[in-house]
Amino acid sequence: MDFIIIEGDNIQQRIGSDVGEVTIWINYLYDTPQTGGYYAQGVPYPDWCSWRNNAIWKYKNNDNETQFLLDWYAIRWIVLINRDPHKFLNRPDIYRLLNHKETEFHEHWYEFEYLNASKILTATDATPILFIGSDLYYDTFLRALSLTGLRSNLCIPVKGPSKYVDSYTLEELRQFPAIVLYGYDYKDLNKMAQLLSQYVDEGGSLFLEANGSPDYKAESLPDPFPVRGTYTYIVMDEWSFNVSDHPISQGVNFTAFAPPLFGAGGWGISTSYKIADWAEAVLVSGGRPVIVVGEYGGGRVVWSGMNLFYHAKSYRNSEESRFIRRILSWLSGGFESSVLSCRVEFVNPQRRIVWIDGSAGGVLFKENYFRQWHAALIVGGERRRVSIYLAGPGLMYIPLPRNMGDHFEVLLWYDLSIGEKVGYVVSVFSLVLLLILVLRRPDFLFVCGDDS
Repeated sequence: MDFIIIEGDNIQQRIGSDVGEVTIWINYLYDTPQTGGYYAQGVPYPDWCSWRNNAIWKYKNNDNETQFLLDWYAIRWIVLINRDPHKFLNRPDIYRLLNHKETEFHEHWYEFEYLNASKILTATDATPILFIGSDLYYDTFLRALSLTGLRSNLCIPVKGPSKYVDSYTLEELRQFPAIVLYGYDYKDLNKMAQLLSQYVDEGGSLFLEANGSPDYKAESLPDPFPVRGTYTYIVMDEWSFNVSDHPISQGVNFTAFAPPLFGAGGWGISTSYKIADWAEAVLVSGGRPVIVVGEYGGGRVVWSGMNLFYHAKSYRNSEESRFIRRILSWLSGGFESSVLSCRVEFVNPQRRIVWIDGSAGGVLFKENYFRQWHAALIVGGERRRVSIYLAGPGLMYIPLPRNMGDHFEVLLWYDLSIGEKVGYVVSVFSLVLLLILVLRRPDFLFVCGDDS
């Protein structure tokens, strides 16, 4: 206990540790939240929890990934016990060594402070990118994004509630300057195309990944697809890239990409014989387009047939990560970090208030996403509900309308679900019934074997 150095009343940043010697007692003494503890049954996103614990405390040579997770979980203090500390010791510009000791059992304890730590609840102007697709593909996208150096002060990946594109409304899509479609589906291709065409025509940007979608192999595709039809192909041994000069390709060394291998075989791609007249192929492999871009109306579109996110995640290739960042930056019009003026009140664990001065794109709430969390926007005494989305590795983001005026507030509260309320009612009813049975001692509860 004497080893730990933190701000004990800080409720906006966390202490991170993967050892029970710390997590078992820390919140008996301090209000400062932590990343986890012994209550494993209470972990809502176990895969992302495991990713965090391994990437921060175990993996080496993963600077961008480590900072991505430290940032998203708002971790400021890092405790290591018998872990290799060198990735932290080697970056004194990012991590400050607070304490170190060797115990009588020859254990080495280290505590570091992450100097770029973010806050749990804050207003933000970072660019939100809506992801539409299945949970599996969102996880791939998120892990690929963690390698790019884009953290929550610049880019916020937001998971859409449905993988069906045509289940969204244009009003909902307008809240996001860019959309990534990966592992997506639809019920009506024409309805989806009409929705996306209007979104892009109005200035929105779109990334379409063919892999994992119904359009991986398609005879005909309408606007805003920049390809008119697709077919599949297996790339073997070498990419054989030809690259066109374009903002997304500048500064990227495509000869350093990892090889097109999946296990012992080649790499499956989707490609096209024909490109729309408003688009161009930026990356071609063996004469086959794999990255096609274009400007459609007031917006921008990038189509990929190479499963770029999965390849970058699998090989952890720095040039592929740079390419992803260039693509997302071009689609979003660039990433800029800004500090917004806001005041946060922690009313209790189920209720928070954010007062915002000036404009803000949204509120970022780095606690676990549950449907039971709700949000309301309060302006001039008027209150209206706003939507909460899952963002990052299972946390929360609330997009806000623009032009809200100089002063407004966002109220967040946790409400019990119907199932939870029913559970409480049943528990109370059972307790009352048990008390009645015990106090009144009805005869049918007792069996007498002898009348004497």
